[in-house]
Amino acid sequence: MDGKVWIGTYSNGHVYRYDPITEVLMDMGLSPTGSNVLYGLTPGKNGAVYGGSYGSAKVFAYNAAGKSYDLGSVFPDVYARGIALDTVNNVLYAGVGAVRANVVRYDLTSGVKIPILPVEYQTDSFAYDLDFVANKLFVKLEPSFRELILDPVTGKPDIITNGITKK
Repeated sequence: MDGKVWIGTYSNGHVYRYDPITEVLMDMGLSPTGSNVLYGLTPGKNGAVYGGSYGSAKVFAYNAAGKSYDLGSVFPDVYARGIALDTVNNVLYAGVGAVRANVVRYDLTSGVKIPILPVEYQTDSFAYDLDFVANKLFVKLEPSFRELILDPVTGKPDIITNGITKK
């Protein structure tokens, strides 16, 4: 990471990059997805950043130089609301929803996109707030507020909580 802070907006669809050393906020322009609502900006390798958007569940990226990339729709839904990255294997995970929750495993090298959320958790509307840590994928579901820790390849849950009792 290069220490810069990336910001995606809800109203104008612009992405901003803030440099805390120079205290300069730079408008990087409209997201390459064309969406006015951006979610889940997540740092990648070498100063890159990835994000999701409203509209067609599209994801996007910016490299450290500020060049933007529309990585396309990850799933036939409305929101790509949460993003997590496995930088070792070059895999992006997108939490999607509106119609039904899912998590898509997007291999950035091959371009293969595979939904991995088990069907019994797709009764929720959204999968969001994703994190990838220690080769585990952490996911929150809404409106149930269940929290899952998933195998990042198979989607098999290791731990499930109900958001209230944490059991």
